[in-house]
Amino acid sequence: MYPPHLPPPTCNVEQHRQWRRLKYIGVATFFGLLAGVTGAAVAVAFIWPYSDVTTAIVSRIPRFETSAKLNEETARLLAGTIFEVYEKSVMIGAVQYVAPQDRLGSAVVGVSAGWLVASVPDFDGSFKDWRVLSETGNLFQVERVLPDHDMGLLYIKIKPLRPEAGSQEQLKVVQFASTVASPSLAFVRESGGWMPVNVLGVAAGDVLAGHSDLTTALRIILGGRFRDGSVVVSSDGTVLGFVEDSNRVVPALGAVSMLTGIEDRKSLSYPSIGVEGWFNEEWPILIDSERVDGFFVNRVVGKTPLKRGDILSQVNGRPVTFQNWWSLRNEREITVEVLRQRQTILITLIR
Repeated sequence: MYPPHLPPPTCNVEQHRQWRRLKYIGVATFFGLLAGVTGAAVAVAFIWPYSDVTTAIVSRIPRFETSAKLNEETARLLAGTIFEVYEKSVMIGAVQYVAPQDRLGSAVVGVSAGWLVASVPDFDGSFKDWRVLSETGNLFQVERVLPDHDMGLLYIKIKPLRPEAGSQEQLKVVQFASTVASPSLAFVRESGGWMPVNVLGVAAGDVLAGHSDLTTALRIILGGRFRDGSVVVSSDGTVLGFVEDSNRVVPALGAVSMLTGIEDRKSLSYPSIGVEGWFNEEWPILIDSERVDGFFVNRVVGKTPLKRGDILSQVNGRPVTFQNWWSLRNEREITVEVLRQRQTILITLIR
C-alpha cells in the first residue's frame, strides 16, 4: 500500500500537485468572496439603513445580540399601559376569545378617560367589531376611532364590554417622545416582555411624494424584525412609536399634539401653512451642489404667499429643521426666511 499523501506510481506527479494547489486556491477564494460580500452588505446597512439591502440583511440576522434589559422600575411603570387590538372576537357557546390571526397591533394609553394610541396602516374606517384586550385579560369594545393620516397613527376610544370588570381597570398614561429620537438601544413589546434591540439610525421613507410641513417621513430603523404594530420604547420607558414593515418605527410624537382636547375633536389635522414638501434631513436640499437646511416646497395646497420651489431656510431666527419647525406648531404667527430663485425674502405667515 502506498502512503496516502503520495500519488500512485501510475499518476503524473506534477499534475497531481497542480490539482492539489487548485483545490486549495478554490477553497480560499470561496471563503474570501463570502466574507467580502457579508462585510460589504453590513457596511451598506449601517451607512444607509433604509435601503433595500438593510431589509435583506435584517431578514437574515434576526436581531443584533444584546444582553441589555429594561430595568425593573421602568417595566413596572409600563405595566398595564399596553393593550392589544383585534379585528374581532370569536364566540363559541358562552366562551368569547380573540385569535392571534385577528391581531391588528398594540396600543398604549394616551388619556386616562379611555383613549388609546396605535398604528394600523390599512385602516379602512371600519371598527364596529374591533376588540381590545388589556394585560389583565379584560376585553373592551371600541366607541370611536380618529385616524391621523399624516402621521400614521390611530386614536381609539374604548369602553368595557362588561362595565363591572372594566371599572376595575386603571388606565395608566404613557409618556410620548416629542422628537423622532434615535437612541442606541430600544425595547420592543414582544410576547408579553420587552425585547432589546439596537437602533441603526433614522432615515426617511417615500419623501419625494411630499408631505405637510408639520408631519415627517422620518422613521427609526431597528436592527431586527418584529411584529407590525408592536410598541417601541426607550430605556426610560418613553414611547418612541410603533413597528411598521418589520424593522421601521412610526414615530409617536404626533400624540403630543393630538391628545389635547381629543374628546371634542371631530377629525385630526395639523395647522399647516398650506404647503407640502420635505425637510433637508429627510432628503438633501442642494443649492449649487451644497446641502442646505430647510424645507423644500414641492406643492402649494392652500392659500399662502409661498410658491413651489421655495426653500424655507429660517423660522423666527432659527434654522428650519423638522424639530425646530415642530416646536413652533402652536405659534399662530411665524416669520420665515425664504430662498426664492437665489434671493432671500422675509415672509410672515399666519396659520
